[in-house]
Amino acid sequence: MKCIILKEKRWGTNEYHLLEAAIKEAGDLVFEGVDSGDSVKERYGDFDFEYWYKVRADQVPKVLLFLLQEKFEKTSEIIDWLKEKDIPFESYSF
Repeated sequence: MKCIILKEKRWGTNEYHLLEAAIKEAGDLVFEGVDSGDSVKERYGDFDFEYWYKVRADQVPKVLLFLLQEKFEKTSEIIDWLKEKDIPFESYSF
């Protein structure tokens, strides 16, 4: 998996929001978004608005560790999440 949709939403007659995250070839984490609709046209003068944010590859492990810290408090939560997402892992104990 190299790209994932973080949020996609449609509402009203023509309003739309999409936010994706992708790991690019160089290992950079890129957030790509698009908003469109009448509200976007009112605010920006154009019907759609596209944007990107890039976290350089050497900072991606820091992002990952902070997200893990915010999401998990117990080992069992991590194991359940890895299984739910079908992510292989190894376990060691002594």
